[in-house]
Amino acid sequence: MKNCTKCGNAMEANAQFCTSCGDNPVQEVQGAGQPQYNNQPPSSPPGKGMAIAGLILAIAGLVTGILLAAIAGLILAVLAKKKLAEAGEPTGITTAAIVISIIGMAWGVVCIACLACGTCAAWADLSSWY
Repeated sequence: MKNCTKCGNAMEANAQFCTSCGDNPVQEVQGAGQPQYNNQPPSSPPGKGMAIAGLILAIAGLVTGILLAAIAGLILAVLAKKKLAEAGEPTGITTAAIVISIIGMAWGVVCIACLACGTCAAWADLSSWY
């Protein structure tokens, strides 16, 4: 069976012209040369979302000094790095998240130490400066 390339009308296998529109070129319906289309969007590699979440938590831990955010970012980044490496995907974002998490954890420890000894409270009272 053939289809008309202009109007899509079904035609007999031996037809030379379309009986609907009169066009000459024809193509086979189930031919091997027809392209197959995949309408599904490409999937993201496993661990990509986890890597992004780890990076966001690592940055949040670094900026705010919240130790728990940096630790959570480190855990997510390490797990994502393993998944991405197994899938053969690049792991640059996870490496960045791991480094930022470690720096954020160090900053969190400094912040806790300052709060514990009252150093930050003295610096926060700027009224004594003027």
